[in-house]
Amino acid sequence: MEKRPPVLFFYPTFNCNEHCSFCFFKNKASRYKNHIPFDKIKTNINYLTKKFSIRSIVMAGGEPTIYKDFIPLMDYLGKKYIFKSRLDNFYLATNVIKCADKKFTDYLYKFFIPSCNILSQLDIATTTLEENKAMSKLKKNGILNLSERLVNINNILILTKDNILKTPQIIKFLINIYRKYYKNSNSYFQIELRIPFLIRSSANTYLAVPKAKDIKKHLTRLVSLIANEEIPMILRNIPLCYVDNLIDIDCFVKKSNPSREMIEFGPDSFSNPEKIKPEKFLSRIIRYKECKKCKFSYKCSSIDSDYFEKFSYPTLKPF
Repeated sequence: MEKRPPVLFFYPTFNCNEHCSFCFFKNKASRYKNHIPFDKIKTNINYLTKKFSIRSIVMAGGEPTIYKDFIPLMDYLGKKYIFKSRLDNFYLATNVIKCADKKFTDYLYKFFIPSCNILSQLDIATTTLEENKAMSKLKKNGILNLSERLVNINNILILTKDNILKTPQIIKFLINIYRKYYKNSNSYFQIELRIPFLIRSSANTYLAVPKAKDIKKHLTRLVSLIANEEIPMILRNIPLCYVDNLIDIDCFVKKSNPSREMIEFGPDSFSNPEKIKPEKFLSRIIRYKECKKCKFSYKCSSIDSDYFEKFSYPTLKPF
């Protein structure tokens, strides 16, 4: 199999306007409060895309939309990379709080519609959408504003011990969005269920881990709700054999490749792009010997081994 170019991840800022319990950049956010100078971002992207033949870029954070030069940065990326089809994929990871402002949405949407000639997608953190919470209201309004514009969206719902009981309400909200705006459109709408990746340098991810019995109890219901609507779905860091009565495997989408690598820079590493080297992709597919004969192994991301060793999660039972 031919090795694909690495994915470029860059973080214009580690600052954020939300405080997720599982965040693995909290320590960095407190240490690196400054935003990367706009000119340095352009220099790094130009250098790294040429050196590594980059075809996929992810802008994340922190919260990238609060970067001080976010609009000039998007204009630059659009003019040089997105609208000229110099990429295969461009992703913006955001909590969409700023998209509650319709003027901001009116600016942003043109970068994430099917006519861009590349797969250009918003990765939206929908982990917390509680009723009667001001921040959640802003996020819901942001999702609604973007959906009215039919942008390409991947809704990422990270299952934590704090939100696991509330996840059916979040899924039902997303289903209503899909029915109203996306069901008969050419735009992309997807739901990704994930349990936190365990970053050894961050205690936050370990503290956010839901109980195994809660995952088993709620996961099948969530999958059933999504599959019944035929909404494209991803399970990430969740093995397919954790879902009872798997309804329709065709609704699942293969997400990552075990041979994929990433390169990244942020406020802690932007000054020496020539020293940046490819690393293993965080969301790589994890393989176990018991998975080799599973008929769904080519679509399953399996699960971090620490979940078995430290949290007494059920052993795998491949199909």
